[in-house]
Amino acid sequence: MAARTGCVIRDYRGHSLGGESRSCILSSPEEMEALAVLTGLNLAAELDHQNIVVECDAKIVVDCITKKRTMASWKIFPILAEIWRKAQEFQYVQWNWVPRLANQVAHAATKVSNARVGNVRWMSQPPPSLVSVLSRDGLPCPHYFQA
Repeated sequence: MAARTGCVIRDYRGHSLGGESRSCILSSPEEMEALAVLTGLNLAAELDHQNIVVECDAKIVVDCITKKRTMASWKIFPILAEIWRKAQEFQYVQWNWVPRLANQVAHAATKVSNARVGNVRWMSQPPPSLVSVLSRDGLPCPHYFQA
């Protein structure tokens, strides 16, 4: 099925550092969520961040990542394997499941791309369509953080 994924990278104050939205063909919602996590990891690595907190609203994906579950997720195993490999490049990674309502920025980011444009990436300055969502999402401080 045709799908769109999106991720947003923010600093500890909640300020947008970048993001990406991509159109792709995937077979399940879990694949879309896992691909969004992998996209975020790749972007964080490109921005040279070493200590990161990954927030995802797909509990099954977070459980598969943190508990290294593969039996229930064979369709997303190739993406999970790449996530596990990529996560090793960081000094610290914290994995958090967050409720869908706390992840509205990522869902809004998915709408930035479309079939005509394809992948869209931004650094520091988010697209105008995300500014209002970011401002409603508890900025300037993040909505969820564990020390």
